[in-house]
Amino acid sequence: MNWNTPVRFVPMIGPIYAKRLEKLEIATAGDLLTHIPARYEDYSLISKIGSLQAGETVTIIVSLISVKNTYTKRGFVLQRAQVADETGQLEVTWFNQPFLVKTLRSIHRVALVGKVEMSGFKLTLVSPEYEVVRENKPLVHTGRIVPVYPETAGISSKWLRSRIAPLLETSIISEYLPPSIPMRLGFMDLPSALLQIHFPHAHSMITRARERLSFDELFLKQIQGEIRRNQWQQKAHVQPLYIDQEKCCQFINRLPFALTGAQKRVVGHILTNLQKSAPMNRLLQGDVGSGKTVVAAIAAFMVYLNGGTTLFMAQLRF
Repeated sequence: MNWNTPVRFVPMIGPIYAKRLEKLEIATAGDLLTHIPARYEDYSLISKIGSLQAGETVTIIVSLISVKNTYTKRGFVLQRAQVADETGQLEVTWFNQPFLVKTLRSIHRVALVGKVEMSGFKLTLVSPEYEVVRENKPLVHTGRIVPVYPETAGISSKWLRSRIAPLLETSIISEYLPPSIPMRLGFMDLPSALLQIHFPHAHSMITRARERLSFDELFLKQIQGEIRRNQWQQKAHVQPLYIDQEKCCQFINRLPFALTGAQKRVVGHILTNLQKSAPMNRLLQGDVGSGKTVVAAIAAFMVYLNGGTTLFMAQLRF
């Protein structure tokens, strides 16, 4: 498996989920790894039952004592569990999720995350997220800063975390830049950036990871554009223009103003390009009123003197 492996071949995905991922524009393993979280939930506060306080959002790692379905007078199904750690016991409640009873009965240790509420004179957790605690396996959905992703039907953030976490441990991520470049720019390496954007060790790591990945996005677009430009220039050939220096100077001298040094420099670059057999592809930038139009007019005049035509496009604003 590598960066370009079709996503259906990523473990625990398959063709059905791959079809759903198309709506998120995820087609390869690399697309999945660069599916950036939209926000984060901070579940990093891990507490003991004996120190819980109403109103705080916490993660508790507990043993499951019992779990059962109970029914209200109105026919609603509640799932009630009793959990414990070395500091005390706590009641946990879910609503209308009867499948949880069968799921949780086979689990001994579980991490629960949610908001602590007061029920009568007792503290309780209502509808918490849960995660099975396994030996030598880090928590993915609880007990840490947890990513929340852009989702689609049948693809939840919890599902995405479960597939991205093991993928980050594979060898498909490697640094493609010379080590000196990230070091000189103060960026983290690519594997670290992807790890920290999905499962950050601290909020400050999210910012650093975004800086590196934003750089990569712009850098790769720049490279792709340069490759396309070189290919286009090698394949496309145009008739070099003859630049009549005398008439060009007459045109400039008849203007009601003198060109600035920057305008003269840009005109020189453009006229040099027009004399080549490779097509020119140039973006002229400048503030409003800086004189971009007159530079374009000089180039258009040279085209006219060579028997060519110029197309002007403008956006109308009302």
